[in-house]
Amino acid sequence: MKPKQEHIKRLLLGIILGFMLLPLLQQYVPFAQLKPLSGDIQQKVKPQFTDTGWWSGSYQHAFDDWHNENFGFRSMAVRIHNQSGYWLLARAYANNVKIGKEGYLYETNYMEAYSGVDFIGEKKIRAQLEKAKAVQDKLAERDITLLLVFAPGKGSFFHEYLPEKYQQVVGPKNSDVYARLSKELQLNHIDAHSWFREMKPVSEYPLFPKCGIHWSRYGALLAADSITGKIGELRGTRVPGLVLRNIHFSNTLDDVDYDIGNGMNLLFGPQAPAMAYADFSFEDSVGKKRPKLLTIADSYFWTFPLYDIEGGSFERIDYLYYNQQYYPHCRGDGLLDSAEVDYRGEIFSHDVIMILCTDGNLPDFSWGFIDKAYDLVVLGKEQTLKKSSPVVKKMMDQIYASPGWIGLLKQKSGVSGIEVDSLVYADALVALKAGSRMSDPKSIYKRAAPEIRTVMERIVRDPGWYPLEIEKSRQMGISIDSLLYLDAQYVIGEEKKRKK
Repeated sequence: MKPKQEHIKRLLLGIILGFMLLPLLQQYVPFAQLKPLSGDIQQKVKPQFTDTGWWSGSYQHAFDDWHNENFGFRSMAVRIHNQSGYWLLARAYANNVKIGKEGYLYETNYMEAYSGVDFIGEKKIRAQLEKAKAVQDKLAERDITLLLVFAPGKGSFFHEYLPEKYQQVVGPKNSDVYARLSKELQLNHIDAHSWFREMKPVSEYPLFPKCGIHWSRYGALLAADSITGKIGELRGTRVPGLVLRNIHFSNTLDDVDYDIGNGMNLLFGPQAPAMAYADFSFEDSVGKKRPKLLTIADSYFWTFPLYDIEGGSFERIDYLYYNQQYYPHCRGDGLLDSAEVDYRGEIFSHDVIMILCTDGNLPDFSWGFIDKAYDLVVLGKEQTLKKSSPVVKKMMDQIYASPGWIGLLKQKSGVSGIEVDSLVYADALVALKAGSRMSDPKSIYKRAAPEIRTVMERIVRDPGWYPLEIEKSRQMGISIDSLLYLDAQYVIGEEKKRKK
């Protein structure tokens, strides 16, 4: 009897030890395919072992931090933990996420926007909008349109499902004051906040999702079409709008309509009703004009079908995400931070400047863009560009290391009188922009605005300029059409600066 009991004990001990070793085995020899965690997760880098780091203790601390985020089955452990809190405590273990009535999911800033606890005061709002009005009037002299878009927030749209703590409105709301003063100051604007509230009881399709934080995919299409129409009205022309068709409901929700649900990282996500999705095309462009759009916006702008709208409604779209990261053609990985953006050049090389902000972000409206534009456009101040970004510096190093490329820039410096370092920096930005653009080179010339095509043709006809472009395109590894397009934009921007 005893030998049998001993055998069972050893077997149980082996099973327990085996389970304890599974995470270690999964970490170094992954054998199970696990769904990665969702959300903005900053991955820690495994530290390199050094004698100095070991004896100072910094290596051990860094290794612990890395190991805590990379042990085997971590994603499953996180999901089990989060699921327990969701089921037992009705709690969301996600940044600033709260669970409202009937399981509706919110983020804190949108709830505060509805209750008015984030109100920054009418004096501050008026000062910001008066600057915006001055910028709008100054840009209008150059036939550049400024448009403000006040997007709705989920807390205001679905206020009936908010937790009790946020149900009571304690004072004025930023959204109401921004809309009222924009109208009073005759600022070009769209009050989508009020518009969505008016559509809510009559809309056939959901305008906001239960488990997402942005307007729905369907709502985003309505907003995009409204924006194109407003821009056409302001510019006295017609911009190709969106044509929706085959609108249908689906229980399979895309990321926009379920982004908070995904971000909660649960084993079993919260239930959500079916959402509406639509196919779309663009109006015939005959007799219409596609303007160049620079957008300063929060994450709501990502919900638009940007890659289709660029080319469908707009010639190009460049995006300053929270006025912090610059996405040329809405592509790339946020190539530049705001200190590296030539704001004057960007502003003057676009037809429309649009600031889109939802109510939860109105306390930081424009994220400093209006102040910067006011200094540059109205007061005529100069901007000092930062040139130390790792991304830009890496590209500059590649140019310096390329004998053919740096040789061309030295020739150009001798002719133009511009310092070589400045030309290297400018070419680094051009190369990064070109690398982020994924358009068919054959369509670039066809889709370019007439003034762009004129400069492209001028470069091609110049016997001293065009050979340099060919060599530079070879060095950059991009098509000659792409380079001609980007350089033509640069030339036009510089010419506009000189006329100022």
